[in-house]
Amino acid sequence: MRKVLFIGLLFILILSGCNQEVYNNSIQKGLDFIASEEFKKAEGAFEIALSEKKQDERAAALLEQTRNYQDALQALEEGDLDLAANNAEKVTKETEGSEALIKKTEEIYLLIEDFQTTYSEITEQNESVLQLLESEEYEKAAISIEEILTADLSHMFFQSLSEDVENLKKDIETALIAQEKAEREAAEKERAAIEEAEREKVAKEEAARAAAEETKEQENKREETVTANISADDALAIIKNLGTWSSTTSFSLDAFEMDGVKYHYIYVEDAADESYSSKVHYLVHPVDGTVYDYSRGSLAPLN
Repeated sequence: MRKVLFIGLLFILILSGCNQEVYNNSIQKGLDFIASEEFKKAEGAFEIALSEKKQDERAAALLEQTRNYQDALQALEEGDLDLAANNAEKVTKETEGSEALIKKTEEIYLLIEDFQTTYSEITEQNESVLQLLESEEYEKAAISIEEILTADLSHMFFQSLSEDVENLKKDIETALIAQEKAEREAAEKERAAIEEAEREKVAKEEAARAAAEETKEQENKREETVTANISADDALAIIKNLGTWSSTTSFSLDAFEMDGVKYHYIYVEDAADESYSSKVHYLVHPVDGTVYDYSRGSLAPLN
Protein backbone atom coordinates (compact mmCIF):
# COMPACT_ATOMS: atom_id res chain seq x y z
CA MET A 1 0.00 0.00 0.00
CA ARG A 2 2.75 2.42 0.87
CA LYS A 3 4.50 1.50 -2.32
CA VAL A 4 1.41 2.39 -4.39
CA LEU A 5 1.07 5.77 -2.73
CA PHE A 6 4.70 6.52 -3.36
CA ILE A 7 4.39 5.68 -7.06
CA GLY A 8 1.25 7.89 -7.43
CA LEU A 9 2.93 10.82 -5.73
CA LEU A 10 5.96 10.39 -7.95
CA PHE A 11 3.73 10.41 -11.08
CA ILE A 12 2.03 13.60 -9.95
CA LEU A 13 5.42 15.25 -9.37
CA ILE A 14 6.55 14.19 -12.84
CA LEU A 15 3.37 15.56 -14.45
CA SER A 16 3.76 18.78 -12.50
CA GLY A 17 7.30 19.15 -13.75
CA CYS A 18 6.16 18.59 -17.34
CA ASN A 19 3.41 21.22 -17.01
CA GLN A 20 5.87 23.78 -15.68
CA GLU A 21 8.25 23.12 -18.55
CA VAL A 22 5.46 23.48 -21.14
CA TYR A 23 4.30 26.67 -19.46
CA ASN A 24 7.80 28.16 -19.41
CA ASN A 25 8.45 27.20 -23.02
CA SER A 26 5.08 28.63 -24.16
CA ILE A 27 5.68 31.93 -22.37
CA GLN A 28 9.14 32.27 -23.90
CA LYS A 29 7.95 31.34 -27.38
CA GLY A 30 5.14 33.86 -27.06
CA LEU A 31 7.60 36.60 -26.15
CA ASP A 32 9.84 35.57 -29.08
CA PHE A 33 6.89 35.73 -31.45
CA ILE A 34 6.12 39.25 -30.18
CA ALA A 35 9.69 40.26 -30.94
CA SER A 36 9.35 38.91 -34.49
CA GLU A 37 5.88 40.49 -34.77
CA GLU A 38 4.15 37.14 -35.25
CA PHE A 39 1.29 38.09 -32.99
CA LYS A 40 -1.11 35.30 -33.89
CA LYS A 41 1.52 32.74 -33.00
CA ALA A 42 2.26 34.63 -29.80
CA GLU A 43 -1.43 34.51 -28.94
CA GLY A 44 -1.46 30.73 -29.48
CA ALA A 45 1.63 30.26 -27.30
CA PHE A 46 0.09 32.23 -24.44
CA GLU A 47 -3.13 30.21 -24.77
CA ILE A 48 -1.07 27.01 -24.31
CA ALA A 49 0.68 28.51 -21.28
CA LEU A 50 -2.66 29.48 -19.77
CA SER A 51 -4.05 26.04 -20.42
CA GLU A 52 -1.14 24.62 -18.41
CA LYS A 53 -1.79 27.10 -15.58
CA LYS A 54 -5.44 28.03 -15.58
CA GLN A 55 -5.25 30.90 -13.10
CA ASP A 56 -1.82 32.24 -14.01
CA GLU A 57 -1.90 36.05 -14.04
CA ARG A 58 1.21 36.35 -16.20
CA ALA A 59 -0.11 34.13 -18.98
CA ALA A 60 -3.57 35.74 -18.81
CA ALA A 61 -2.07 39.25 -18.97
CA LEU A 62 0.17 38.42 -21.94
CA LEU A 63 -2.71 36.78 -23.81
CA GLU A 64 -5.09 39.68 -23.22
CA GLN A 65 -2.39 42.23 -24.03
CA THR A 66 -1.53 40.46 -27.30
CA ARG A 67 -5.19 40.33 -28.30
CA ASN A 68 -5.69 44.03 -27.50
CA TYR A 69 -2.60 44.93 -29.49
CA GLN A 70 -3.88 43.02 -32.53
CA ASP A 71 -7.27 44.67 -32.14
CA ALA A 72 -5.54 48.06 -32.05
CA LEU A 73 -3.61 47.24 -35.23
CA GLN A 74 -6.76 46.08 -37.01
CA ALA A 75 -8.73 49.17 -35.95
CA LEU A 76 -5.85 51.36 -37.12
CA GLU A 77 -5.75 49.55 -40.45
CA GLU A 78 -9.51 50.02 -40.88
CA GLY A 79 -9.21 53.73 -40.11
CA ASP A 80 -11.02 53.66 -36.77
CA LEU A 81 -8.57 55.77 -34.76
CA ASP A 82 -10.77 55.99 -31.68
CA LEU A 83 -11.05 52.23 -31.38
CA ALA A 84 -7.34 51.85 -32.12
CA ALA A 85 -6.49 54.31 -29.34
CA ASN A 86 -8.85 52.57 -26.93
CA ASN A 87 -7.27 49.15 -27.52
CA ALA A 88 -3.78 50.62 -27.42
CA GLU A 89 -4.55 52.10 -24.02
CA LYS A 90 -5.51 48.66 -22.75
CA VAL A 91 -2.13 47.34 -23.91
CA THR A 92 -0.16 50.05 -22.13
CA LYS A 93 -2.11 49.71 -18.89
CA GLU A 94 -1.29 46.02 -18.54
CA THR A 95 1.32 45.86 -15.76
CA GLU A 96 1.86 42.07 -15.96
CA GLY A 97 2.27 41.98 -19.72
CA SER A 98 5.07 42.56 -22.25
CA GLU A 99 7.19 45.70 -22.21
CA ALA A 100 7.97 45.05 -25.85
CA LEU A 101 4.26 45.28 -26.74
CA ILE A 102 3.98 48.53 -24.79
CA LYS A 103 6.85 49.98 -26.82
CA LYS A 104 5.28 48.77 -30.06
CA THR A 105 2.02 50.39 -28.98
CA GLU A 106 3.81 53.74 -28.82
CA GLU A 107 4.24 53.41 -32.59
CA ILE A 108 0.47 53.10 -32.92
CA TYR A 109 0.02 56.30 -30.91
CA LEU A 110 2.52 58.07 -33.18
CA LEU A 111 0.70 56.89 -36.29
CA ILE A 112 -2.62 58.04 -34.86
CA GLU A 113 -1.13 61.45 -34.11
CA ASP A 114 0.41 61.67 -37.59
CA PHE A 115 -2.87 60.70 -39.24
CA GLN A 116 -4.82 63.27 -37.23
CA THR A 117 -2.27 66.00 -38.01
CA THR A 118 -2.31 65.17 -41.72
CA TYR A 119 -6.09 65.08 -41.72
CA SER A 120 -6.29 68.54 -40.15
CA GLU A 121 -3.72 69.98 -42.54
CA ILE A 122 -5.35 68.52 -45.64
CA THR A 123 -8.80 69.65 -44.48
CA GLU A 124 -7.52 73.19 -43.99
CA GLN A 125 -5.81 73.19 -47.39
CA ASN A 126 -8.96 71.80 -48.94
CA GLU A 127 -10.95 74.70 -47.53
CA SER A 128 -8.45 77.17 -48.99
CA VAL A 129 -8.74 75.55 -52.42
CA LEU A 130 -12.52 75.62 -52.16
CA GLN A 131 -12.38 79.37 -51.48
CA LEU A 132 -10.16 79.85 -54.54
CA LEU A 133 -12.68 77.89 -56.58
CA GLU A 134 -15.59 79.98 -55.30
CA SER A 135 -13.69 83.19 -56.10
CA GLU A 136 -13.06 81.83 -59.64
CA GLU A 137 -9.27 81.74 -59.20
CA TYR A 138 -9.18 78.43 -61.01
CA GLU A 139 -5.50 78.32 -61.96
CA LYS A 140 -4.38 78.94 -58.38
CA ALA A 141 -6.87 76.33 -57.20
CA ALA A 142 -5.47 73.80 -59.68
CA ILE A 143 -1.91 74.36 -58.44
CA SER A 144 -2.99 74.06 -54.79
CA ILE A 145 -4.98 70.87 -55.34
CA GLU A 146 -1.96 69.25 -57.01
CA GLU A 147 0.11 70.12 -53.94
CA ILE A 148 -2.49 68.43 -51.73
CA LEU A 149 -2.42 65.32 -53.90
CA THR A 150 1.30 64.87 -53.21
CA ALA A 151 0.34 63.80 -49.68
CA ASP A 152 -0.10 60.08 -49.04
CA LEU A 153 -3.84 59.61 -48.48
CA SER A 154 -3.90 55.90 -49.31
CA HIS A 155 -4.69 54.80 -45.75
CA MET A 156 -8.26 53.78 -45.00
CA PHE A 157 -8.53 56.60 -42.46
CA PHE A 158 -8.25 59.16 -45.28
CA GLN A 159 -10.73 57.48 -47.62
CA SER A 160 -13.50 60.07 -47.22
CA LEU A 161 -11.04 62.98 -47.25
CA SER A 162 -9.31 61.58 -50.32
CA GLU A 163 -12.64 61.38 -52.12
CA ASP A 164 -13.34 65.00 -51.20
CA VAL A 165 -9.98 66.04 -52.64
CA GLU A 166 -10.56 64.09 -55.85
CA ASN A 167 -14.05 65.54 -56.25
CA LEU A 168 -12.68 69.04 -55.69
CA LYS A 169 -10.03 68.38 -58.33
CA LYS A 170 -12.75 67.36 -60.80
CA ASP A 171 -14.72 70.51 -59.98
CA ILE A 172 -11.63 72.62 -60.66
CA GLU A 173 -10.97 70.84 -63.96
CA THR A 174 -14.59 71.38 -64.99
CA ALA A 175 -14.35 75.07 -64.05
CA LEU A 176 -11.10 75.45 -65.99
CA ILE A 177 -12.65 73.88 -69.08
CA ALA A 178 -15.66 76.21 -68.79
CA GLN A 179 -13.37 79.21 -68.27
CA GLU A 180 -11.23 78.32 -71.28
CA LYS A 181 -14.36 77.91 -73.38
CA ALA A 182 -15.71 81.27 -72.22
CA GLU A 183 -12.36 82.97 -72.88
CA ARG A 184 -12.16 81.36 -76.31
CA GLU A 185 -15.70 82.49 -77.17
CA ALA A 186 -14.93 85.99 -75.86
CA ALA A 187 -11.75 86.11 -77.94
CA GLU A 188 -13.62 84.95 -81.02
CA LYS A 189 -16.33 87.54 -80.39
CA GLU A 190 -13.73 90.27 -79.93
CA ARG A 191 -11.93 89.16 -83.08
CA ALA A 192 -15.22 89.18 -85.01
CA ALA A 193 -15.99 92.66 -83.68
CA ILE A 194 -12.54 93.90 -84.72
CA GLU A 195 -12.96 92.38 -88.17
CA GLU A 196 -16.44 93.92 -88.49
CA ALA A 197 -15.09 97.30 -87.39
CA GLU A 198 -12.28 96.96 -89.92
CA ARG A 199 -14.78 96.10 -92.66
CA GLU A 200 -16.91 99.11 -91.70
CA LYS A 201 -13.81 101.29 -91.71
CA VAL A 202 -12.81 100.04 -95.15
CA ALA A 203 -16.38 100.50 -96.40
CA LYS A 204 -16.46 104.08 -95.07
CA GLU A 205 -13.09 104.82 -96.63
CA GLU A 206 -14.29 103.33 -99.93
CA ALA A 207 -17.47 105.38 -99.69
CA ALA A 208 -15.47 108.51 -98.88
CA ARG A 209 -13.14 107.84 -101.81
CA ALA A 210 -16.07 107.22 -104.11
CA ALA A 211 -17.76 110.41 -102.92
CA ALA A 212 -14.53 112.36 -103.37
CA GLU A 213 -14.06 110.94 -106.84
CA GLU A 214 -17.66 111.73 -107.70
CA THR A 215 -17.26 115.27 -106.36
CA LYS A 216 -14.05 115.66 -108.29
CA GLU A 217 -15.69 114.26 -111.39
CA GLN A 218 -18.59 116.69 -110.99
CA GLU A 219 -16.17 119.55 -110.51
CA ASN A 220 -14.27 118.48 -113.60
CA LYS A 221 -17.50 118.29 -115.52
CA ARG A 222 -18.50 121.70 -114.20
CA GLU A 223 -15.15 123.12 -115.21
CA GLU A 224 -15.51 121.48 -118.60
CA THR A 225 -19.00 122.95 -118.87
CA VAL A 226 -17.78 126.38 -117.85
CA THR A 227 -15.05 126.24 -120.43
CA ALA A 228 -17.38 124.98 -123.08
CA ASN A 229 -20.18 127.55 -122.46
CA ILE A 230 -18.64 131.00 -122.26
CA SER A 231 -15.08 131.66 -123.34
CA ALA A 232 -13.10 134.82 -122.62
CA ASP A 233 -13.68 136.08 -126.12
CA ASP A 234 -17.38 135.36 -125.78
CA ALA A 235 -17.47 137.33 -122.51
CA LEU A 236 -15.69 140.28 -124.14
CA ALA A 237 -18.15 140.23 -127.03
CA ILE A 238 -21.04 140.21 -124.56
CA ILE A 239 -19.70 143.36 -122.86
CA LYS A 240 -19.04 145.15 -126.16
CA ASN A 241 -22.61 144.37 -127.21
CA LEU A 242 -24.06 145.98 -124.09
CA GLY A 243 -24.09 149.40 -125.75
CA THR A 244 -22.35 151.87 -128.05
CA TRP A 245 -18.83 152.56 -126.92
CA SER A 246 -16.72 155.47 -128.05
CA SER A 247 -13.55 154.96 -129.94
CA THR A 248 -11.56 155.89 -126.86
CA THR A 249 -13.02 153.01 -124.80
CA SER A 250 -10.55 150.33 -123.77
CA PHE A 251 -11.34 146.79 -122.59
CA SER A 252 -9.11 144.75 -120.32
CA LEU A 253 -9.81 141.01 -119.88
CA ASP A 254 -8.83 139.00 -116.81
CA ALA A 255 -10.09 136.16 -114.56
CA PHE A 256 -11.79 136.59 -111.21
CA GLU A 257 -12.85 133.80 -108.82
CA MET A 258 -15.59 134.25 -106.24
CA ASP A 259 -17.39 131.55 -104.22
CA GLY A 260 -15.81 128.83 -106.34
CA VAL A 261 -16.88 130.40 -109.67
CA LYS A 262 -14.25 131.62 -112.08
CA TYR A 263 -15.78 134.74 -113.67
CA HIS A 264 -14.52 136.53 -116.70
CA TYR A 265 -13.39 139.95 -115.42
CA ILE A 266 -13.58 142.83 -117.85
CA TYR A 267 -12.40 146.32 -117.00
CA VAL A 268 -13.85 149.03 -119.23
CA GLU A 269 -12.46 152.56 -119.28
CA ASP A 270 -13.61 155.49 -121.46
CA ALA A 271 -11.20 158.45 -121.40
CA ALA A 272 -12.95 160.77 -123.87
CA ASP A 273 -12.19 163.82 -121.73
CA GLU A 274 -8.78 164.40 -120.22
CA SER A 275 -10.33 165.73 -117.06
CA TYR A 276 -12.67 162.77 -116.62
CA SER A 277 -12.73 159.08 -117.45
CA SER A 278 -15.46 156.51 -117.03
CA LYS A 279 -14.43 153.23 -115.38
CA VAL A 280 -16.66 150.15 -115.07
CA HIS A 281 -15.87 146.65 -113.76
CA TYR A 282 -17.83 143.78 -115.22
CA LEU A 283 -18.05 140.10 -114.32
CA VAL A 284 -19.40 137.59 -116.82
CA HIS A 285 -20.63 134.22 -115.50
CA PRO A 286 -18.76 131.46 -117.30
CA VAL A 287 -21.80 129.19 -117.62
CA ASP A 288 -24.82 131.27 -118.50
CA GLY A 289 -23.16 134.54 -119.56
CA THR A 290 -24.87 136.65 -116.92
CA VAL A 291 -23.24 140.09 -116.67
CA TYR A 292 -22.65 141.72 -113.31
CA ASP A 293 -21.61 145.27 -112.55
CA TYR A 294 -18.84 144.81 -110.03
CA SER A 295 -17.79 148.47 -109.85
CA ARG A 296 -18.84 148.72 -106.22
CA GLY A 297 -17.54 145.33 -105.15
CA SER A 298 -20.82 143.45 -105.20
CA LEU A 299 -22.62 141.42 -107.81
CA ALA A 300 -25.31 143.41 -109.54
CA PRO A 301 -26.76 141.57 -112.55
CA LEU A 302 -27.39 143.64 -115.69
CA ASN A 303 -29.06 141.06 -117.93
